[in-house]
Amino acid sequence: MTDFEGHLKIGVVVSGLVAAGLIYNGQSPVVAGLAASLALVGSILPDIDIHSSIPRRYFGYLLLAGLPIAAIYAGIRVPGVNAFIANAVATFAGIGMELARLGGLVVLGVVGVGTAVGAGKLLDDGITHRGITHSPAFALILAAAVAVLVPQFTAVGLQTGLLLGGGLAVGIAAHVYIGDR
Repeated sequence: MTDFEGHLKIGVVVSGLVAAGLIYNGQSPVVAGLAASLALVGSILPDIDIHSSIPRRYFGYLLLAGLPIAAIYAGIRVPGVNAFIANAVATFAGIGMELARLGGLVVLGVVGVGTAVGAGKLLDDGITHRGITHSPAFALILAAAVAVLVPQFTAVGLQTGLLLGGGLAVGIAAHVYIGDR
């Protein structure tokens, strides 16, 4: 078993192998770099289940910053989401659609903050050390989420999403099967 620094060192080695393997197989340096970055994140991510860990200390800040931004981005990227909320805002507040569209983005941001707070509470109350975050299911669920969501909200295809999700899963596996053995 290793500490944060050890997991980080393992992650650096594994992420380098992920990048080298993807470049060797003809992927662009951008895709290889993103997959390697996700492998590095994956190598330290399982320790969010320890209250005193370095990843856990910063995860709350990332949730509170990232989820509202992601919700607003989804409202901009998928106009139907914001239009649906804007119609409700316009009807409820009795304002014009231009202002209601902005209100819809604000509502999405507030929903993102609420989701972040709820996710933090679930994290605090719902997981124990070496529980779900140290399992193959965790790696597969997060990899699948990345593989599906990245192509949905960006201009990349499913193959790139799968490569990025695979990079994350490799990092988590390195944490569990190399760093914690």
